[in-house]
Amino acid sequence: LAANATGKEIVPAEAPSAEEALEFEEHWSYIESLGLAKLPGEEHIVRFLADSITASPLPAPWAAHRDEEGKVFYGNPTTGETSWEHPLEDVIRELAGMCRVCVSLSRSMRERSIADLREAWEVQAKEEFSQWYSAKDQSSGKEYYCNSLTKETMWEHPAEVLLPGHFLKLKSADRLLDEAYLQ
Repeated sequence: LAANATGKEIVPAEAPSAEEALEFEEHWSYIESLGLAKLPGEEHIVRFLADSITASPLPAPWAAHRDEEGKVFYGNPTTGETSWEHPLEDVIRELAGMCRVCVSLSRSMRERSIADLREAWEVQAKEEFSQWYSAKDQSSGKEYYCNSLTKETMWEHPAEVLLPGHFLKLKSADRLLDEAYLQ
């Protein structure tokens, strides 16, 4: 269990399976490698972020893979891109700061802050989705999606690409409202 400066601990809700424990340990190591928390002292932030990404899906079409040494990397089969960085690393970085601030707040201030964040995230998600429209490929008849601002195109539905980041934020915020999680 990881205590923070406020004396609260962040504890898992239930015991993970062996597979989940391995995945959690890998996520813990990954979060540590990002340098988002001062160790020792901010283990609660590492646990929070590891719990959050362990429970969240990757954005389409990204998938986790292992190299020949068993190290996890991420691959996008559409573009052929591979990366050691989690596809939602920017969200993970944002959540580290949110956790650091929220655990230091009283319950009522934490609830209010998270409500404000949720509202801002909802506006952001709606704005991002509104930029996309569908079109049909003339040769295959297959539907694809275009961003009206960036002119980016993709085969994946925008919800499959954008929702995992939004889901990660919302589920993480829920954890910070759960008094059983924040002991």
